[in-house]
Amino acid sequence: MSVEFDGVEHCYGGNVLTLIPNQELSFESQWDDGPFVWSVPTFWTIRLSPLYSATHVELFHHGFERLGEAAAENLEGYEQGWDNKHLIALRRIVESGAAES
Repeated sequence: MSVEFDGVEHCYGGNVLTLIPNQELSFESQWDDGPFVWSVPTFWTIRLSPLYSATHVELFHHGFERLGEAAAENLEGYEQGWDNKHLIALRRIVESGAAES
């Protein structure tokens, strides 16, 4: 995966830890290079649950406590950066794929 900061693409990702098809995906999250690399990876978990005639999506970025003294600063930085635009983008992707099927 990648994200762009100030016109520069930065890649991140890691090993898959849990894969339960159509329910849950957990993986390590570590930056490939640059100023963002942590001493250990954090984790992402994406969980899908049926809800009425739709799907409830939970997205967790966790494991910051593994960063020791840097945990609070890193967590706060990520908390400020996340909002629902990520889930809106995911919804567009899913709905466009559903329209093609």
